[in-house]
Amino acid sequence: MHLRISITNLVLMQKGRICLLLILVSLALFTSAQNYSVSGHIIDSATREPLAFVNILINDSQSGGMTDIDGHFQLHSYEPVKKLRISYVGYSAREYFVNGKGEHIIKLASRSYELQEVKIVAGENPAHRIIRNVLANRESNNPSNIRSYSYTSYDKMIFTAFKDTIHHKDQGNIDSTLNDTTDLKVQELLKKQHLFMMESVAEHKYLFPEKHYDKVIATKVSGLSDPLFVFLLSTSQPTSFYDENISIAGKNYLNPIASGFDRNYFFWISDTLINENGVDSTYIISFKPKAGKNFDGLKGLLYISTVKWAIANVIAEPSRTDDNFSIRIQQMYEYLEGNQWFPVQLNTDITFNNMSFGSRKPMAIGKSYRKDIKLKPELVKQEFNNVAVEVVPEASRRDDGFWDLYRSDSLTPVERNTYHIIDSLGKEHHLDRMTKLMTSLTSGRLPVGIIDVDLNRLYRYNLYEKSYLGLGLYTNSMLCRYFSVGGYAGYGFGDKDVKYGGSMLFTPLKYDKLKVKFSFQNDLEESAGTRFFDDAVSLFGDEGFRGFYVSQWEKVQSFEGIATLRTFKYLTLSTGIKSAHKKAMFDYGWAQTAGDIALITNEHDFGYYILGMKFAYGEKFVRNQYSQASLGTKYPILWLQYTLAQNGLLNSDFSYHRLDLKSTYSFYTKLAGRTSITINAGIIDHDVPHSELFNGKGSAGSGFTVYSSGNFTTMRPSEFISDRYAYVFMLHNFGKLLYRSNLFDPDIAVAISAGIGSLDKPLNHRYIDFKTMEKGYYETGVIVNNILRSSFSGIGAGVFYRLGPYSFPEVGKNLMFRLSLKYTI
Repeated sequence: MHLRISITNLVLMQKGRICLLLILVSLALFTSAQNYSVSGHIIDSATREPLAFVNILINDSQSGGMTDIDGHFQLHSYEPVKKLRISYVGYSAREYFVNGKGEHIIKLASRSYELQEVKIVAGENPAHRIIRNVLANRESNNPSNIRSYSYTSYDKMIFTAFKDTIHHKDQGNIDSTLNDTTDLKVQELLKKQHLFMMESVAEHKYLFPEKHYDKVIATKVSGLSDPLFVFLLSTSQPTSFYDENISIAGKNYLNPIASGFDRNYFFWISDTLINENGVDSTYIISFKPKAGKNFDGLKGLLYISTVKWAIANVIAEPSRTDDNFSIRIQQMYEYLEGNQWFPVQLNTDITFNNMSFGSRKPMAIGKSYRKDIKLKPELVKQEFNNVAVEVVPEASRRDDGFWDLYRSDSLTPVERNTYHIIDSLGKEHHLDRMTKLMTSLTSGRLPVGIIDVDLNRLYRYNLYEKSYLGLGLYTNSMLCRYFSVGGYAGYGFGDKDVKYGGSMLFTPLKYDKLKVKFSFQNDLEESAGTRFFDDAVSLFGDEGFRGFYVSQWEKVQSFEGIATLRTFKYLTLSTGIKSAHKKAMFDYGWAQTAGDIALITNEHDFGYYILGMKFAYGEKFVRNQYSQASLGTKYPILWLQYTLAQNGLLNSDFSYHRLDLKSTYSFYTKLAGRTSITINAGIIDHDVPHSELFNGKGSAGSGFTVYSSGNFTTMRPSEFISDRYAYVFMLHNFGKLLYRSNLFDPDIAVAISAGIGSLDKPLNHRYIDFKTMEKGYYETGVIVNNILRSSFSGIGAGVFYRLGPYSFPEVGKNLMFRLSLKYTI
């Protein structure tokens, strides 16, 4: 019995050893099979630029992989890797024989490549079936439809002048074929440093629908300590490639995978890659707009995975070259948690075509890496407000140890040298002041030390005053962040009169959430004009051109105190009190009758209470420790302003209620262009002098004058007056959809405007000619913008026609020609 048990145990032990041996042998074979690998970089042979998403097959098999967005690859094989078969659209295919280990640098030579539409195929284009599958799965694959997600991103942007210095630590020798001295100096400089560079680390959160928040925890910008403005560059490319319209650098392009794709785009399967599992495939599809189609489209490559028929990679750029800049985007997606494709890296290359260093054009290379991605984390609405990007106070003070935790790779010697040299130059030449200068110029202020020069007070022209010269000086935040004081004075050479004014502004809360302003002035104001509490004149807007043709002005002596508060997410409130003495500077008399006696006057006293609001739903801001800038909103913006004039208040001669309304809205329609709509309306409930009424917002002047949007182009400024009215101005810009050629590609826009108004007691207004608008006023026009273009502006022309009951019998009198000015700042 004992012997039988021992023999049994011995047999079991032998079987156990055999099983263990088989397991070990299998593991050894499996491990050895996995030991065959090869890695390296694939680059352009001429520019040394990394090539993203290159198709690589191992030996003579159909298995392999592709490079990542930085041109790097790492492949594994069950057999020794002897050669790599490499193919890439726009480059000559090649076989690369693998000798030795280590990083392999493989160069591909570009070749002339143009996607031809004439392809002989039996039946339907096979690429269309794939694109239809992508469209059918677009909603589930679009990251914007995920309930919530979060990630940490590391972003880097480098500004240089040619591509050799961007991606490699070894810059090589100077090109001896360059004979131009300037080119040689530029290339010598860029061997040592870039022109400019910046980095940032941000924690991003998203909650469906469209709630985004970026907390920037680290920033580093060469030469600058306050880099708020540079975060606007983060909007240069979309974060996913699934929307009907793709916005790149603020311009809309029709997505190749939008509905109706086969009518607008030509597709061709350029390559197919069998994935490592041997089951799934990735189709590489070339695309471009069809011949004869005139829309803003893209060209490039789509890498479509058969796993959920999703975009795995994208390379895209506008199909037509822009005079100002060229841009190319690359996106790489990963399949996360076994159910969702998500963009993990985005590259942006921008070439500035309107600038040059010698014969070379500057360019910006941006890279965004995302990690620590979490899908469907628990987020709540209260975590999101109207601040889309917020820079924490310590972001610009991070040490190297902190940056090393987030950088995808260590800085190259050229990059480190850029920070060292540009930081020194930034301190020496006060680059921070220059960035503040650019920001200030958009609001009409030129900072000089602790003083801002008000550029809007330097010069103006109108029919009454003729030329005006003046000077306005105000303290800025360098003297005190929460208080500003200043004034202005000027002289009109036509009316030979001095104008002046002054103000004190208190901003006790951060980001100007609360502003309290006290001001006085002795100046001119347009009679029967409309002003809202936050109206401002922009140096680059066209509203100021209308003032050239205004002839009816009031001399105004006024004192005002007004407080403005930004409250809730999207609401701004304003309240104030104002006294004003107004005298008409044109032939005018207001008649007040008492029995048989008519008292005619042309100057009056007013006292007002003013309450205003602005509602901008969805408006977003980018913010740092001290200031913030608006990113705008895609929804309509509404202004309402109520004015109560009360007899006896601040010596007022009148009592009345007045309500003003304004709304603006701009939207883009696929294959149609951008539409901008402005609505103005107002009502006054009592008989009042001309100064308090509403004029027709006309801007017609003699000769070939400048177009001013949001106004009636064929109407004289003083032609109509009302005590209740409604106007609508619509401008639809087709862009280049209607006409485009290689030599001439202007933007074509159509304007349609209409208005109606009435005046209760027109006979009380004496000595002036005017009309009322009960029958309705209509006009239409066509504008051809950018007929002549420079790097920063464009000049065009338009023709407008006056329609309806107030048109003239002679056709020629109804026509009005206009110049148009556009700025590309």
